[in-house]
This record gives sequence, C-alpha cells and structure tokens, in this order.
Amino acid sequence: MILLLRLSHVNLSTPEQLKRAMKLIYQADIGLQGCILIGDPAETIETMAETFDYWAHHLEYHINYATLQVLPGSEIFMNGVQNGRIKDPIAAFSDPDYPINLTGMRDELFTDIHNRIVFYATTLLHAGTTEAFYLDETPHPTLGQGMTCQWRCPKCRSVNIYSNLYHNGWKMRVTCRNCQARTNVTMWNRPMPPHPEADQQLAHAERLDEMFQRTQNLPIRKATLAAYQTLIEEHCQETMDAENVENHEPWSCIRAYLRVGTLLLEEGQQEAALPFLMRAVTKDIWNPACHAAFAKAMLLEESLGAALLYYEKAIEFSKHPPSSWIQQRDELKIHIEENNLRKDKASLYLKPFKKRSMEALTQQNISPVAGASTPYTEACSPQ
Repeated sequence: MILLLRLSHVNLSTPEQLKRAMKLIYQADIGLQGCILIGDPAETIETMAETFDYWAHHLEYHINYATLQVLPGSEIFMNGVQNGRIKDPIAAFSDPDYPINLTGMRDELFTDIHNRIVFYATTLLHAGTTEAFYLDETPHPTLGQGMTCQWRCPKCRSVNIYSNLYHNGWKMRVTCRNCQARTNVTMWNRPMPPHPEADQQLAHAERLDEMFQRTQNLPIRKATLAAYQTLIEEHCQETMDAENVENHEPWSCIRAYLRVGTLLLEEGQQEAALPFLMRAVTKDIWNPACHAAFAKAMLLEESLGAALLYYEKAIEFSKHPPSSWIQQRDELKIHIEENNLRKDKASLYLKPFKKRSMEALTQQNISPVAGASTPYTEACSPQ
C-alpha cells in the first residue's frame, strides 16, 4: 500500500487522520510506504519543522522525503507565474533542473532548510540487526559482486536471509518477509578499494594527529589539520561536490572528513566543520563517532532536538557507548522538557535558519510569531 502524505493545511485529510491511518496500517502488518512533499505554497519553516518532528519520531514507517514537482501548465505552475515566484516560465518549462520555490521564504533560505532536512532524513536510519553478511563466491558476469545478508527485523524479531544482492552503498533498505515492515541493514563486509597514495597521506596525517594528542602542541595541531585537508583537496574534493553521495572514494578520505570536522569543531569553527561532519555521517553512516561529532556540532548551533536525535543514533550504533554520550543525551532530554522547547520545533531542529527567518521578517516590518526557545545553558555543555 502506498500512502502519499502532505502534512500541511492544504491537504484534504487532517494530519491526525493520516497519523492514525499509518499507525493502523503498520500494526496490521501491511506494507507501508509514504512520501512527504516539501515546498508547496503553504510551506513555512514552522510547517517543515513540525513535519520533520513527526517523521523523526516514526522512523519505523520509512516515510520518504521528496520536493514538490511543479509540472509546467499545471494550476500550481500558473499560479507561480502569476505571483512572480516562477520568474522565467520558459526556462522552468525547458530545464528540469530549474529551481522553483513556491513558498513565501527567500530562495536561499528555502534551499538551505530543504538541504538540511533532506540530510536529516538521509542519515537518521531505522536499523535492523545484521547477523551475517558475506560475499558470493562467484561474481555475476554483468552485475558484479553479489552478496548475501542475514538480518533480524526490529519489529517482529524474525530472521530474514536475502541473497543475490547487488548494491554499491553502505546501507540497503529491505522488507521483512514476515511482517512486511521495512528497515535498513548495514553492508559491513562490502570491500573498499585501496588507494595507495591517499592511504599514505592518511597515515602521515594520523601520525601527526597522534603526536598532537600526546603533546597538545599547537603547531603540531596546525600541521595535522593541514595534512588532513591536503588529503581531502587532492583526493576528495571532486566527490564532495558530486550529487551522488553513494559514489566511491578512498576510505582515507572518509576518515579525513571526520577528523577535519572534529578538529575544526574543537577550535570553535562550527560552520567550517559542518560540511566535513555532514559528509562523514553520509559516507560512514553506521559509525557512531560520526553521529556523535555531528551531534556536538548541533549543540554548538543550538539545534538541540537535532543534537538529541544524533546522540541517540550514536548510542544505538555503538556496542559500548561512552558515558559522556549517554550523559549528554540524558541532559538534553531534561533540558528540552524542563524548558518546554518542543513548542518551537523550528528552533529545536533548525535554529540558525529560524534566526535568519526572523531577521527577514524584521526587515520587512512583520512581527515574528512568538515562541523563541530558551537559550542553551551550561547544564548541557557539549561533551
């Protein structure tokens, strides 16, 4: 059963009806697929955050995110032309990649919010337990290396065995044959091709890194960061800019993303660290250290709800999570509840974008909606 979701006030069904329907479908062991559309004319930062909050607390439904596709000649397209949101209808008609923003938000702000939410939706996984995973003995002549995965469903706990898998990524979405629920499993035995030059540069950077950790010498720290960044610039930059996040790149690059992001974060350069940490989470999605580092970046950004979600994933994916992660998660929960921060979900998940939105309203002499979040306190200092 495919269910198309649009949790905004322009939908014929109410959000409460949709939520109840999905709950009943899931409980009845009926296969459920959903799609949340972003970007209709009624969309605001508040509606995007409200919808994401629901999505994040129902990962078991495996609802997808998608951007509203505006077809040339449709009513919504013509309305966009008339109200000036579609400035070049000829280009919008002929170029499938022409950016269309039908919301009342500025183009740059909408794009940034959209990209952040899509990142959340891509990296916050509902995971099953991979119990066995191995490569097939004989590769397929055209499809390449096949794989077999044995995994346990997190809903009904039944064991599934999937064979003849041909997949290039580090994760795969699969369906339980018993209860029809979908989940993600790790491809943890997939071979990573070596890259001698990049691997050698990584080894050099890690030797400097170890020396810095031992001595806390600032010039060595600077040399360490420069070594990692050189590795990325020489071997990773092309793939960092690529749209296909599942593309292959040296494993050394993926290690470098995390270390550069972490070092920049320790220097207080949160904005500079963010793209490296986001890339690290995307490319090494089952690594709890990547989730924990990104959670720390969200703390510094004061998107506390996002920080909590990623600390929870870091703990879930770790066999022996550090006590500091558990403490930070628990303190965040208490801080959010005691200060009633859930009433302002835009600040909870999208704090810097909410600030930009309010600044834009102020410049237009429009009174912002009440409900600013409580500032983050020392009680939840980053670990």
